[in-house]
Amino acid sequence: MKDEAPRLALPPAKQGEHGKAWRLDIAALRRKHGKVGGELGGWIVEAPWAHPMWHSYVIAVIHLRPIAGFPPAVIRLQGATHEVILFALDPSHTPTLDNFPKFLSPSNFVGQWIAESDEAAVAKMDACVDEIIAGRLSPDTDFRHEWIARFSASNMKGPDIPPGLVIAVPGGAVVIGTGKQNADAIVAAAAGPVPPKKEQH
Repeated sequence: MKDEAPRLALPPAKQGEHGKAWRLDIAALRRKHGKVGGELGGWIVEAPWAHPMWHSYVIAVIHLRPIAGFPPAVIRLQGATHEVILFALDPSHTPTLDNFPKFLSPSNFVGQWIAESDEAAVAKMDACVDEIIAGRLSPDTDFRHEWIARFSASNMKGPDIPPGLVIAVPGGAVVIGTGKQNADAIVAAAAGPVPPKKEQH
């Protein structure tokens, strides 16, 4: 990993015991880059407790409705209306609120779900931001099961997701099925992320 660039110095819109968050300026992004996509909102979240190599993340939500001039969205969950994306940010670049941040690839999480409205979708994303900066929800890939429980496993492939069904539960969705692997996944989802360690003095 390259040397760290200066961190975002603007006063955060939200601050918790374990992180800070700044709302992306979607209108400025569209004016500056000429993009008129399905972006409804997004945040840059600083959560250094979540990973030793990078400190910040971008989380954003888009709607999946048709947009003139854009290819149709790929719907991976039947009836899905919205999609959330989560990426770790490259610590060698300082993010700004009116530019697309330089993120690390692949994504930490992408998931589709059915929301009542754009406002409800944004509110759900905002609630995740609150949980991250409080230290209750990790944006790290080791805790994808927590994101699946809130959204769905629609975009997940491979060993991260045991075979089974995505069923709706209050507050999100969970992967469930038969066999020890699925039982372990359900137990892990119920346990939640490991709380951040207090700084050593």
